[in-house]
Amino acid sequence: MYRGNIILLVLCLIGIAICTAIYLEASAFQKTAKVTEGTVVSTEISYYYVKFISDDGAERTYKGRQRKGKKFYTGDKMRLIYQPDNPDKPRLTDGKKTGKNVIVIIMLMLILDLYLIYTNKKRSKSANIFSLNYS
Repeated sequence: MYRGNIILLVLCLIGIAICTAIYLEASAFQKTAKVTEGTVVSTEISYYYVKFISDDGAERTYKGRQRKGKKFYTGDKMRLIYQPDNPDKPRLTDGKKTGKNVIVIIMLMLILDLYLIYTNKKRSKSANIFSLNYS
């Protein structure tokens, strides 16, 4: 087996372990999380501010970073997910979808690596059969 295949195989397995941990953390977060709706009250070039009301009745402000593909504007409504014991750190997504997508990508890389390992073993086996020994 080539050294590059071993490195890719180890990286894929580490990636699967990390993504599984992230997915499990997101699932645990979602089990106890509260969902609320917030309104964007102001925007800047790089940031936006969302006001929302938590379960304890306090009005809170969340500062988020603008993304390239999706900009938020003043007056936009958005869903926020937060923990009741720490409502000052809400999330916009639960993270499960992203975790699933990354696991799928890593699994495809793992399948590609296993295919390369198989074809290289097959190729080296046939090369050994057809090699001529001149001694």
